[in-house]
Amino acid sequence: MVLSVSSSFGVSTSRYNSCLIVETEPFQIDVPLGCLITRWDVKLQKRLWSIKGHTDLVTCMIRKETKQGWRRLTTSHGGEVALWTSDWKKISQIQLPCKKALSASFTKDGSRIAVASEFFGGKICIIRIDASEQLHLEKELIGEYDAVEWTPDDQLFVVHASDSKAKIHQTQVSLIDPSDGSTINHTFLDGRGMVALARNENDMVAIARMGRLLDVFNLKTFQLEWSLKVPGSGTMHCLVFSQDEILCPGDNGQLSLVKRDKVISTFKIPSGSVDFMSRGVDQGLWLTNAGNLIYLNFQVENQVESGLEEGYDISYHVMTCCGADSHGNKIVTGDFGGNVILWDYENHRPLRQCHVPTSVRSVAWESSGKGVVIGGLDGDLYWWENQLENQLENQLEPIFKLKEQGGITCLRWEHGENPTKIAIGTTQGFLSIYTFQDGDFKLNFSQRAHGNSDSQMEVWSVCWSPDNLRLATASEDFNLKIWDSHGKQLALLEGHTAAVTCVDWRLTFQVEILASCSDDRSIRLWDSKNFQLIKILDTHHLPEWHTITYMALEDGGRRIACSTQNGYIFVWDFESGKILFSEKMHSGSVEGLQWNKKLGFLVSCASDCSVNVYAVDQLVHKL
Repeated sequence: MVLSVSSSFGVSTSRYNSCLIVETEPFQIDVPLGCLITRWDVKLQKRLWSIKGHTDLVTCMIRKETKQGWRRLTTSHGGEVALWTSDWKKISQIQLPCKKALSASFTKDGSRIAVASEFFGGKICIIRIDASEQLHLEKELIGEYDAVEWTPDDQLFVVHASDSKAKIHQTQVSLIDPSDGSTINHTFLDGRGMVALARNENDMVAIARMGRLLDVFNLKTFQLEWSLKVPGSGTMHCLVFSQDEILCPGDNGQLSLVKRDKVISTFKIPSGSVDFMSRGVDQGLWLTNAGNLIYLNFQVENQVESGLEEGYDISYHVMTCCGADSHGNKIVTGDFGGNVILWDYENHRPLRQCHVPTSVRSVAWESSGKGVVIGGLDGDLYWWENQLENQLENQLEPIFKLKEQGGITCLRWEHGENPTKIAIGTTQGFLSIYTFQDGDFKLNFSQRAHGNSDSQMEVWSVCWSPDNLRLATASEDFNLKIWDSHGKQLALLEGHTAAVTCVDWRLTFQVEILASCSDDRSIRLWDSKNFQLIKILDTHHLPEWHTITYMALEDGGRRIACSTQNGYIFVWDFESGKILFSEKMHSGSVEGLQWNKKLGFLVSCASDCSVNVYAVDQLVHKL
């Protein structure tokens, strides 16, 4: 293990069936936060505790009353399965031979577990729990399945993954014999793409599919009871199924209450995609969306739920956490909602927070610690003094505007303990250099670096050479360009076949390296003297569509880290080309990645509004 999460900031990264309410406390809930399991009290606005659940993203959390008492089960995207007591003491754990484990189910007596996964052809793994509650892999059933549930007579009800290339859009649902994987019964539903499944107390399952299609099956008889196209907009990523009523969310802030095959009520909820939803202990409703954890109260009139009223909510970052930088043990991150938060490496609560009236895509901490430069997508640049106190929720005023050059996409200070120059890239392809002196920014030069007035090409990344005499820019025009510090172009580096998303330039373990990554899923290493290609690394082994979003070289080391649009973090030894780490660590696109030179940790932030801090194994330096 090269990377290990030491801290996570944010509220929840819940997807799928991955939160558990605390039965004895109406305002408490256990949620995944990356690889952590975290308990929140929304009334107290407090994170009560966190434990390390798995080594990668927690994807599923379910519970079951067994002979030994209530047990909790968690799975990770990488195939780890753990059994816990009701107070979250780990009993046993097993590593399954699978990836992308998203669905799990207990048998009626709690003696076996089925886990469905999707990667590498997919499979269902059946796990036996022995008398001492140790987990044992009993059988593997090959096939691509979106969900699995045990029936009351211990058969497997499965929803098959849809074939995106099929001419006829259908979803297959089957009843499978767990002893040999043979099909007992099956049927096809018109339309494809299961997105959520929920089970009620009467052994009925509701299946939500693309296009807001809803189907209800009887697990005892394998009969389709009814189907409905639920009004509203957006994908139903979650359902709540209780007795004969189903709650179905929509992106437009509408929650539909379905009974049998009719919508009987609609309620107003916060707009946006709902990732998780559950009934509360009392007359409450839990839901998560866009980094928010929300508890709402049902209004009841004449014993009928007539509406929802405001309860409690917790959020830090909203609308995509984007841009990450660190200074010592302090970390700064921004988001598309205009929030900029200062975190401490060892404290999950924000130290300070400010706000700007625009989306933030890039932040850069001046390395002496004086303050943070914030780039807005409206072209405004902001300076946040580190020495100022009590800046919680204060709105900053821009120090200057680059509106004629487009929005600010990237920022990078020059190297050194007391840098004076900062490089800025924009959405219209401009590169600008400013000198910071006596609290003021003075323009050195500004020019179009990529594209032209007729064909604007964003500068997606900029960096300085280790000696601060040259710069590199990366653009959606598939190219890198090398400049001197006065704006003269020195070289054009071609070879990527898609947008170049990030560039870094470091003095590594033995040699100075320039590195670039691209939407073409490759990382290219270049000789910094003659700019010839040295080596190509790639992520083509990852069996799902993705792009590479960010990248960071280890200062003075021999490793390189990169991140992907689907939440993965990769680490290579770039000399040998060996992959040292490859796991899904976020439930959204990674939109910031930085290697802390002084303390040696790695930081990532993502569209799931979470921030991870990774301890990095130092033994690799001795190779």
